[in-house]
Amino acid sequence: MYLEAEKNPEVFITYYLGCKLNDFQKRVLRETFNSDGTCNFQNLIIAGNRSGKTVLLAMLHLYFDFFKKGIIGGEGWNTFPYQTFNISPISRQSHQALGYYTDIVEGRFSWIEHKIRQKNKSKIQGFIKSVNQNLGTITNINSSLFSCLSSGDDQGAKIQGAACGYLSYDECVQSYHLQGEIGPRFFSRLADYGQRFDLITTPDEQAPSQAYLYHLYQEAKNPILETEKDIRWKVVEGTFYENIYLSEEQKEKFLMMLKDKGKDFLAQKQQMLEGKFIATGEKMFDLGAVHNMWNAKKNPTPAIPGHYYLVVIDWGVAEQGDDTIMIVVDYTTKPYEIVNSVREKGGNPADLIAKARGLQMNYNSATILMDATSLGGTTFYKMMGDLHPIAFGKKPDDKEKGLTYLQMVLNYNRKFHYDDEGNLIEDNKNFGLLKSYYIPEMEAQVSLYTLRYDKKLKQDYVMVLVMLAWYLEYKQLTTIPHVIRLGWRK
Repeated sequence: MYLEAEKNPEVFITYYLGCKLNDFQKRVLRETFNSDGTCNFQNLIIAGNRSGKTVLLAMLHLYFDFFKKGIIGGEGWNTFPYQTFNISPISRQSHQALGYYTDIVEGRFSWIEHKIRQKNKSKIQGFIKSVNQNLGTITNINSSLFSCLSSGDDQGAKIQGAACGYLSYDECVQSYHLQGEIGPRFFSRLADYGQRFDLITTPDEQAPSQAYLYHLYQEAKNPILETEKDIRWKVVEGTFYENIYLSEEQKEKFLMMLKDKGKDFLAQKQQMLEGKFIATGEKMFDLGAVHNMWNAKKNPTPAIPGHYYLVVIDWGVAEQGDDTIMIVVDYTTKPYEIVNSVREKGGNPADLIAKARGLQMNYNSATILMDATSLGGTTFYKMMGDLHPIAFGKKPDDKEKGLTYLQMVLNYNRKFHYDDEGNLIEDNKNFGLLKSYYIPEMEAQVSLYTLRYDKKLKQDYVMVLVMLAWYLEYKQLTTIPHVIRLGWRK
């Protein structure tokens, strides 16, 4: 049984831990583990609230700690240090798995089944050597260590230099730095003997990393290149309805409470119960339209002879203020394409002007469009007067019109319908007049943008896109030169 359980976490959980798994948890195990005990390296687990996500994480950490997966057996195996990490942006959430971990090992974990409270029958009682609630750590008798940490504002710096076998990121959508964390911060911890990295969360339309999470989700579900299928995140989804740890009466009571909220609560209900990505009326640009901008390119594209380019600039020179954003757009044919971008925090005005001039020169003497409403913008406009830049913002309603036109550009020729479960189905996946290589900062800012001013939300990328949409709608026909070839007869 030991060897079978080592290869199959479902056997370990049901036999050694004496726990019952719900359908969602079984699906995660069966779809991310192989028959030989190996597992998919990176997994994206998207589920509704109260679906058993954190309980599953505690069980998985126990599985990896008990067998010390990734460590070769032999002399000294039992004393060789081994650790797993459960991270969350919310300290309380990360420590919740600690409680489940200890309760399961000591046989205190319980649930309601057929109106009777059931308790797990642990066969590994005594496995835990010590618990430190303050540090959020559990030391086991085989020298394995389970740590629960908050990522907070340090972007995962707490685990730097520490190798681990399994790393989970609970409620990762709440992170302010998800993209930066799952790159060098987290993946590097799995280099020595790491077996698995799980992002597990319920989508939240108000969360700072919702757009990036949706991007990962869409890329995993719909890989652009056939060769990318094996390196994408493995997606497993679950719902509140699959939770067996709540009594049926309690679930019915909760569902009736949500039903009383009315139709306006339908989208939030889908998010809470089914783990669906939703967009509320507060957000100006929905996730589907933003995600649709990205093409298969990962890097900037050099200038193509004979093509027309536009350099759009939103200046920001204060050291602690807004960024300076420059984008280069090829508007020769539709759909238009963002082919390059520059982002500078603060910066010397002379250096910024030099970069803008460099982009203008390298992209076929591109037209320059800039925000000239502020004092700094007016100064830059005058300093680059020899390039005859176009000034945005001279009319009071330029921004409002630009926002409207940006909506039109992103949703051009969009057709969709809703299925029986309320999911939005795109009928034309090639909608929109603007494409770009992937720019995560742009994705985040556009997805979070609201008409209600929020000083915590950056808007620099939104502004360059607003200026771009304004230009394409108002200025394109008057600024694109048309070459007419005349044939003369002798």
